Amino acid sequence: KVAYAAIKKANPLAKVAAGETSAQGRDKPAKGVSQTVSPGTFAKLLAKVKGVKFDAWAHHPYPTSPGAKPLERVKYPNVTLSTLPTFEKNLRSAFHRIVPVWITEYGHETKPAEKQGVTYAQQSAYARQALGVARKDPNVQMFIWFTFRDSSGNPWQSGLEQASGTHK
Repeated sequence: KVAYAAIKKANPLAKVAAGETSAQGRDKPAKGVSQTVSPGTFAKLLAKVKGVKFDAWAHHPYPTSPGAKPLERVKYPNVTLSTLPTFEKNLRSAFHRIVPVWITEYGHETKPAEKQGVTYAQQSAYARQALGVARKDPNVQMFIWFTFRDSSGNPWQSGLEQASGTHK
């Protein structure tokens, strides 16, 4: 609440996102494992807080494993691209308005740098599919591919280009 008010005071035209949620979480504590909450549950809980304001929901709908396809099926309240429509419907219901979605991180790591990653050809096909899904969704206002060009300083190898600048 304080951050939203301060940002809008400094720049009334600024857009402020809530969330920055990941694709999955555990809504039930697991012994010896850090506790998390799924994005659908987090949004539902946040909607109960009076006076929370935001302009959009930021989300990372990564597949749940390195080799998984963009539209892999997951059980809601986890949110990948396949359950994004359900999430948007529930955001609308919880916040009583259409909530724009910003996909602020998405990508597929590639082999050989990521042993469990996908081939360059798979990454290309998955990128087209993920971007196509986002383009067709009127609530998605932003889509950011995580890491445009691989680099030696970044352990995440999801770039659409190799470190040399060569297209994958």
